[in-house]
Amino acid sequence: MAREPVSMPSRGMIAHPLSFDLLRAVLVMIVFVFLAVLPARAAPRAVDDIVLPEQSEYIVLFAEHSEFLVTATPDMSLTEAQAANDWVVSQADSFDMRDGDKTYWIRFGVTNPKTETEHLVLDMRAAAHDQFRAFAISEDGAVSELLATDSESVFGDRSIAATRLNAQFSLSPGETKEIYVQVDPYFATYYHFVLASQLTFEIFDQVNEDWSLFWYGGMITVFVLAILALPLIGWRVTAAFLGMIGCAVITTMASEGVLAQYMFPDQPVRIGWNITDFFYYHTMTSLLAVGIFLFDLHKDRPRYAIWVLAVTGYITCLSVFSFWLNVYQSDALLTAYRAVLPLAFLTHFTTGVLSIRKKKSGATAFLLASVIPLVFAMNALLFGFSFEIPSPPIFELSEFRNLILLQLVVIAFAIVQRYARIRTERDRALRTELEITQEKLLLSEELRESRENYDRVKRQSDRQKEQLSAVSHDILQPLQSLRSGLKSLNLKDEAAIQNMHDAFDYLESLARTSLTQPVPMQESSPSASEEFALKTVTDVAYAMFKDDAAALGVRLEYEPEDVLVKSEPVSLMRILNNALANALKHSGAGLIQMQTHPTDGAVELVVSDDGHGMSEEDINRVRQRHQKGDTSEGNGLGLTLMAEECDRLGVSLQIDSEPGRGTRIVIGLPEA
Repeated sequence: MAREPVSMPSRGMIAHPLSFDLLRAVLVMIVFVFLAVLPARAAPRAVDDIVLPEQSEYIVLFAEHSEFLVTATPDMSLTEAQAANDWVVSQADSFDMRDGDKTYWIRFGVTNPKTETEHLVLDMRAAAHDQFRAFAISEDGAVSELLATDSESVFGDRSIAATRLNAQFSLSPGETKEIYVQVDPYFATYYHFVLASQLTFEIFDQVNEDWSLFWYGGMITVFVLAILALPLIGWRVTAAFLGMIGCAVITTMASEGVLAQYMFPDQPVRIGWNITDFFYYHTMTSLLAVGIFLFDLHKDRPRYAIWVLAVTGYITCLSVFSFWLNVYQSDALLTAYRAVLPLAFLTHFTTGVLSIRKKKSGATAFLLASVIPLVFAMNALLFGFSFEIPSPPIFELSEFRNLILLQLVVIAFAIVQRYARIRTERDRALRTELEITQEKLLLSEELRESRENYDRVKRQSDRQKEQLSAVSHDILQPLQSLRSGLKSLNLKDEAAIQNMHDAFDYLESLARTSLTQPVPMQESSPSASEEFALKTVTDVAYAMFKDDAAALGVRLEYEPEDVLVKSEPVSLMRILNNALANALKHSGAGLIQMQTHPTDGAVELVVSDDGHGMSEEDINRVRQRHQKGDTSEGNGLGLTLMAEECDRLGVSLQIDSEPGRGTRIVIGLPEA
């Protein structure tokens, strides 16, 4: 049986539709697989690359040439970051990382136009972060990880043994690389990341190390000086000041990574952060203690001292919490932490104000030291809690170091000023005590000499008193005989007889007074004064001297006043008799006047003559015992006795005289 022929498709005929769909599906799948294995294409950068300068030393703040990405996804991959569309151009020389809940990405390009390979260092200007990664992407898309670290990393794993985080990479001649940096900051603040040549980094790192050695050496020097000053400033102030220095040094070493580098290189770097917070708090409490003990407020203001103790306890509790916890991970702890600086500042400021009100030396300097943390606090509030202030191309200075150094200098000045004042007052007191002791010794010597002189004068006085008593006794007998003989005489002149009786009465009164009464002191005895008519004394004196004056050819004029005075009549008679006797015997006068002039509340008894007078030198000389004028023939006792008696009675004695113009003696008596 013949078979029917089978028809075959011609060469140009289309295949079955099912075969075509299958082929298309395979091709689409191949394309998707190819696209999937290709890396995501990065969004184009909006800033130019950093072109390295020709010189070998340079440093660049790459924030000025970078883009910035802020994300809430901490585990964002490099590929996702490359593909993101919300990159923004950095508008400053630093990166604002004050939002501690965010993750920050940075990217920039760098080109090497030189003919030799360039070795570069990324300096992150921080000791550590919660997380930090850096990547370099070559022109062919190859990715290399420059650095990957977090809070649990150890210092010993770092490729560069520097206290700050650093990443190192190289650029071949004409090569361009794109750098990506991921940062999860521990401190919420501004950061200044830099790109430097290897040579520049080494130079600046050495300079920073030298500066650190200088600073730490200075702190040690201050520490030793404070210990040496212990006997002067006391153990309380010394302990508080040493505590402040020690806490400040440890805080600085921990925050800058020195402790991690040298003391625990195999421990997580977060330990340094806890140490930083702990000792930074106690830097404040130490300053509080310095103020309390330096100005003795624990004695003068006990209630305020209790308040300071409460603030110290509050800060101490926070420091204990911060030693095991990250305060930035708890809103409550962070709020309490941020209250520390204002609270400490207000307490320091109050201490300074109270000390100024008490007029304590050094209080103004301490008040200035309390303002310094306020500036630091304002910087923290406005610009974040920043430890580093860059100053390229000069090496950076630690802001915390500057704060502590300035505070220590000002507080040291306050302590020196305070205790210099105390030392001055102590020296003044010692000098005063020494002067008093010297005066006591001098007074003791003078007292001894005075005692010896007193004993000598007393012996002389006793001898003179004995002689005077003997003389007085001897005088009384002739006086009584003369009085008896006068009575037996048959004289006709009654006035002359009365004058002689008055003279005998006066002489007998003087003799009996010298015989029975002790030698009077210079001060007048109020009990011996009495009120009497001055005329009774002047009448007797006139009667006693008028005949002698007439016999010598001297005119004696008498102008009495009937006034009452209060004094001692016998002593006044003695003074008046000496005045008249001197005028009559030694002045060479032709006229002697005795007058009484009542004045306001007093009476002046005046004896004047027109004799040859005396000079000022003669007056001063005759006031001394046994001294007399050039023309006098007496024994030099008259005017001296008058002056002594007037001083004893408390009456005034004025002697006015000039050579050739006579003498005028004025005795001022109190009116009764």
